[in-house]
Amino acid sequence: MDGAAGPSPGVAGLRDYYTQLRQGFPDMRLASEDLIAEGEKVANRYTFYGTHRGEYLGIAPTRKFVVSPGMVIHHFQGGKCVETWQSPDGLGFLTQIGAIPPLALKR
Repeated sequence: MDGAAGPSPGVAGLRDYYTQLRQGFPDMRLASEDLIAEGEKVANRYTFYGTHRGEYLGIAPTRKFVVSPGMVIHHFQGGKCVETWQSPDGLGFLTQIGAIPPLALKR
């Protein structure tokens, strides 16, 4: 992704998700770091890059630049994606735009 919120099921949900993400981060870029295909599954380790220039998840633009890693696995059958598992760094993403305060680590 990623961002903090995942898409709703189906093509319409995916379209809405990326529309919201693009509105909040108009310069967004997803870089594929690793792409592995085996059998009916494709795995992608990616990094999201973007500047928070528009409202996202009700959060006003902060103009902060975000770098956020994630992974996704797609399962295909009959040429169509039938399942997807995602693991974005939602906490890190929201912390970088200031929606969640950084965790204070005690020593």
